[in-house]
Amino acid sequence: MSLSDTIKKILVNGVVLTALVVLPNSIMNASRIYTHGYETKEEKNMYKMDGIFASTEVNIKRTGEVRIMEDRGLFRKDIVYTENDGDGLVDQIVERSTFWRSGPSLERFDREKDYGDFPEKFDEADKYLSEQLERFELK
Repeated sequence: MSLSDTIKKILVNGVVLTALVVLPNSIMNASRIYTHGYETKEEKNMYKMDGIFASTEVNIKRTGEVRIMEDRGLFRKDIVYTENDGDGLVDQIVERSTFWRSGPSLERFDREKDYGDFPEKFDEADKYLSEQLERFELK
């Protein structure tokens, strides 16, 4: 096989592999690109794509609970931030590892019992909550 045949084969395989990754993501998110969310009697839900297989979803319950779900894609942890009482501080953080990562598959942090051990995690989460509420024009 000549060098030009090898290069052509590599390029074709690259295009096929890219299509296998991008196409399912596009199909999965196609309706969400133009739909900013939905609203029911109980909640308001908004969604934005952040990249290939990555998205952020904000869910606001009529009770005032705010939940931000950050799906970071195939290789990083997915994180859910929950703010229960309207004070602007994240009350709970749940981190779910992807199948590519080792370690615990689910970690839960509660502000009341875990803030003393993980103040940076909660301080960053509070900042992230504020940034996402601004990004979704909810602040």
